[in-house]
Amino acid sequence: MRNFVILQDVDFKCNLGYNQNMERYNLALDIQRIITYFDISIEQFADEIGLSRMQLYRLSNKLDLPSKSTLEKIYSYPYLHGIDLNKGKSALYMDNARDRKLLFHGTEADIKGQIDVDHSVPPNDFGNGFYAGETLPQAATWVANKDYASVYCFYARVDNLRAMTFYADRRWLYAILFYRNAFQGYDVPKEVHSLIEEIETSDIIIAPIADNEVYQTIQAFANSEITDEACIHAISASNLGNQYVFKNNDACKKLVFIDRLFLCTPEKAEYIVKKKALGKEGIEKANLAKIEYRREGKYFDELFKRQG
Repeated sequence: MRNFVILQDVDFKCNLGYNQNMERYNLALDIQRIITYFDISIEQFADEIGLSRMQLYRLSNKLDLPSKSTLEKIYSYPYLHGIDLNKGKSALYMDNARDRKLLFHGTEADIKGQIDVDHSVPPNDFGNGFYAGETLPQAATWVANKDYASVYCFYARVDNLRAMTFYADRRWLYAILFYRNAFQGYDVPKEVHSLIEEIETSDIIIAPIADNEVYQTIQAFANSEITDEACIHAISASNLGNQYVFKNNDACKKLVFIDRLFLCTPEKAEYIVKKKALGKEGIEKANLAKIEYRREGKYFDELFKRQG
């Protein structure tokens, strides 16, 4: 396990408004954090990572925009020297959250302009919306296999939004089945229509995350390979944490941008290893649940009628 150190002797105050452009990183501040923690000069740091001193000086004074290879050199340095800068920053953002919710959005793209529901890429668990997770690892593992990956950090006040909360149960299962088009060719029952109407009139959805392994289990139920009871118990075993889905642009305005975290190559590699381990554990739990509840409940074709 990587030695995680919070950089307590570096200025880690959450400077809301420091970086108004979401496309950019807090690079100048991060360079200062790195050289302060390691007690080296900016000239020594430039030599260590193979950049010219003038190049690093211009970056540290926000005079130039960095290339991806430059970002890789800068952010790999603390990670390879035992300091997880992103975890340190996210931990301190959490300390400063107070009555706000700290959320993370992993992406391989630049977010330009205002946050809106069109940033989502279908298919999604709950249709159109802006999706964010509760923790840095949730967001980072989601994009760790991408060539260019970063995680956006936001604060949000969600207590005054019309929220709909799901658990790993039948309602959650039916909602995902609907938005994943599993009901094509079937008569959608009134209870599902009512559920979808409630989702679409909500400001925010708070629900368990469904990864590829969970989707496979849900698809097995949609194909009538396992029963609903086996499916629900299997997906409950995944326990990947919650996602927050902002369903309309007014709700998206509650998101306040804090920082953009660059994921360097060795950091992504470690997240991929962790994701594989969690996936293996989730599959084992799901398979046990399928065996335990294989004789309970009903199959998809028994619960829903085909059209015509």
